[in-house]
Amino acid sequence: MTDQKSKISEKNTGSSFIFYGGDQEELYREAILFADSQKISKFDIVEVQPEAPEKTSKFEIRIKQIRELISGLSRTPSQGKKKLAIIHDADKMNEQAQNALLKTLEEPAKSVVIILLSSNLKLLPTIISRCQIVKFAADKDQIESNYFAELGLIKNGNIKQFFALAEKMTKDENLPEILESWLGEFSRRMIKYPSVEIVDKIKIVFEAKDRLEKSTNKKLIIENMLIKIIG
Repeated sequence: MTDQKSKISEKNTGSSFIFYGGDQEELYREAILFADSQKISKFDIVEVQPEAPEKTSKFEIRIKQIRELISGLSRTPSQGKKKLAIIHDADKMNEQAQNALLKTLEEPAKSVVIILLSSNLKLLPTIISRCQIVKFAADKDQIESNYFAELGLIKNGNIKQFFALAEKMTKDENLPEILESWLGEFSRRMIKYPSVEIVDKIKIVFEAKDRLEKSTNKKLIIENMLIKIIG
């Protein structure tokens, strides 16, 4: 059992959770593992996904879907003692849908567990306050690809993107893993396309990692690192 699963196990007396992280598929797998640990039958799992009723509509979770979910949760479990609701991409619930969910979160039935899968916690504060948040580390490959894509935009002269990337990296609690993934990427590129430029970039990232361990001014360190890499 991983440390994260241990955290969930310690909190399994709760009824409402937000599984928070970048990879929706991983969050869903963890929700199913949680259901197994609670002996919740797959027949007692109700799921909600964002949908677009019309071609011109944006994908979101609407109040009608949440009302249908609540109705389904009111029925007695077909097997075992609990029913589980999994709300995929919960950040895409519109405000009306979130407000409709609030009453159920405020007065949960003993037989009901609700798990919201969230990438960025863009939820109403009242929703967040009524749930136990379980943070999962973002996938390294996903971090690497996302940040490297943004690095490419900076190379094209997008100054706004430069500051946005520096800001996000500074606030990201997975910053050490991000820099590790960058070192891994630069090392792989070095094997394929050996060059002094890539060696220099590896040194720049190592230097930033070392400075981060000794300084609290993360933003300045990251900005300097990005300037050197781009330069």
